[in-house]
Amino acid sequence: GMRIAPGARLDDGLANVSLIRALGRVAIARQFLSLASGRHVHHPNVDYFPSPFLDVDAHPPQPVAADGDIVGHTPVRIRTLHRALRVLVHPGK
Repeated sequence: GMRIAPGARLDDGLANVSLIRALGRVAIARQFLSLASGRHVHHPNVDYFPSPFLDVDAHPPQPVAADGDIVGHTPVRIRTLHRALRVLVHPGK
């Protein structure tokens, strides 16, 4: 899979945010392998950081979706809750 957030952990209470500024098609193609390996976070057009929250705003206001449902509009603050997600791992066959 793609390592969009290479430093992410399920139990640290942080969201690992990757903001990728506009790139042309050729630049995107060049960065594809970096994205697959997680090295994209070092590209000058990428901001990558862990945070317990993310503020999102847009002009004009935009719909905000959670799990496929519209739950509001921007501006919005998205928070993570420490140890709020339970992950059950099923051993493969």
